[in-house]
Amino acid sequence: MLQTIEPQYASHFDTEPVTLGPMTGATWRRDPTRLARLLEHCKFVAEAFKGFDRVAEIGCSDGFAAPLVKRNVGKLDLYDMDVAWAPYATQSGCDFRVHDIVKSGPLTARKTIEAYDGIYALDVLEHIRPEDEPEALMNIRASLMPDGVFIAGCPSLESQVYASDLSKAGHVNCKSAEMMRSYLQKYFRQVFRFSMNDCTLHTGFGPMSHYILCICVN
Repeated sequence: MLQTIEPQYASHFDTEPVTLGPMTGATWRRDPTRLARLLEHCKFVAEAFKGFDRVAEIGCSDGFAAPLVKRNVGKLDLYDMDVAWAPYATQSGCDFRVHDIVKSGPLTARKTIEAYDGIYALDVLEHIRPEDEPEALMNIRASLMPDGVFIAGCPSLESQVYASDLSKAGHVNCKSAEMMRSYLQKYFRQVFRFSMNDCTLHTGFGPMSHYILCICVN
């Protein structure tokens, strides 16, 4: 065993180093502070879903942040429309399935998959065209237990002035905080809106929100 000056740290060198996936690695190299914000969004979900039995993430990409949620729930399944993420997302220890939430129907379309207690989609809805969004939300709702919870997270419409060209290239459906809450209320009985600026969670003035998080319940 490697010897360290403070012996309690020697065991750290026996642990295999973590390799970042393509999405997370690129984020770390281009803007490390953005990675901190992404992890904070997942931490919010992890705390909200603590103790839930079955949870699913829609739009997991490389799945690097999945362990934050996985450790707090009974089972976490990962979904993404792009099979390219499969080799990386499976390294999180979660089941990964290719699924387009607009075109493939509910997550439970396969008869072997039960409805979920919780579903979350971070940085997904803003990539779905407005005309396709109703289908996506109805499929999400149909994938939940009757008392299930859906958490949606999106950059705000106001934040797009400061977004990078790479981000804006895929953002076709950003909303203000009130627009997002009002829209989600069409599909869920109650919608609780939160905001996040940098890594600070708050319930402040919507137009000054950089990122919006909504907890939706039936």
